[in-house]
Amino acid sequence: MNIQYKEAVSADDYNSLREAVGWEPLCREQARRGLERSAYVIGCYDKGAIAGFARIIWDGGYIAYLADVMVRPEYQGLGIGGRMVDM
Repeated sequence: MNIQYKEAVSADDYNSLREAVGWEPLCREQARRGLERSAYVIGCYDKGAIAGFARIIWDGGYIAYLADVMVRPEYQGLGIGGRMVDM
């Protein structure tokens, strides 16, 4: 494995991961806007392919939510989700 973490994720990668974990993909524009308006996003990549994702949604004041923590099934159990949450 060649794991890298990036603070940017494309709508296509996001939707690919949603499908991999059994979630419905969003329309590309909806996914793009949601990602752009997130306070923080982190993607985990292995050899250029997305393996995991998490994001923070924040109201700009005092409430923040951890959302969309996803790890491809073949990468689960390797600590990727926990690492992203720590980041």
